[in-house]
Amino acid sequence: MEPPELIGKILFSYAQRHGLNHLRAIFAKTSSYRKAVEKLPWGEAGIHDARLVTPRITGGGAQKKSPRAQAEAFCAALNGELTSDWCSRSGVHIDVIAL
Repeated sequence: MEPPELIGKILFSYAQRHGLNHLRAIFAKTSSYRKAVEKLPWGEAGIHDARLVTPRITGGGAQKKSPRAQAEAFCAALNGELTSDWCSRSGVHIDVIAL
């Protein structure tokens, strides 16, 4: 099993075990982790509100901008401030996709 599939299965099992209802997976758009998370049947884990959050990078510099935006988005999610129109301090917007 490759690391992306392992991470996906770990998240899935964690959600099942702890009775989670909501999921916000924050990954780069081109990440193999994103692809692994998209494939999982979150409803079977009890997740009724699963969303993939990816930084929308334009104009180059993704290797620096994306990780920073992901970290800021994670903090915003923890504080209940992550919305579909959220924007990082460096001007990176996000795409939110229902899983």
